[in-house]
Amino acid sequence: MNQAAAPEFGVRSPSEPVKLFSGPRSETIRRILITTAWLGALVALVAWVYFGWPWALGFAGGTLIGMANIFFLSLLSQMILTTGERNKGAIAAVVALKILVVYGGLAALLLWHLPSALSVVAGFSVVLLVIVLKAAGRAMLDAGLFGRGATSDHTGEENGQS
Repeated sequence: MNQAAAPEFGVRSPSEPVKLFSGPRSETIRRILITTAWLGALVALVAWVYFGWPWALGFAGGTLIGMANIFFLSLLSQMILTTGERNKGAIAAVVALKILVVYGGLAALLLWHLPSALSVVAGFSVVLLVIVLKAAGRAMLDAGLFGRGATSDHTGEENGQS
């Protein structure tokens, strides 16, 4: 194989840093995180008005921790599902950081007793709702349920259906 040729997806040397949000799958994760942040912020504002600031705080905290969980899972999948050698020290560091941030953050929020556990769990689940709704929307677009606006190559260009 020619060294000047572009490497295949997932092929990198162990010393090469993992590029966050590079490639089509990582772009999907980035869009999921952005949508989750917007939805979580809007729902937290509505929760503040209707349920008070402790509920909104718990919801926002749960949303942030859920986003961190997806981010760390995405990063770990990029680091583990690669061809060639894996940087085991970096993988262990990311796992330790994930445990500290995600599980430590959840424990801190739940042991604090100011926000309700329901608000934290609801916020943590927002990212899952966004994933399901984005997948359903993509499936409906691919099925052509919306007519001419449907795309099949995921680039945004029309595929010529009428």
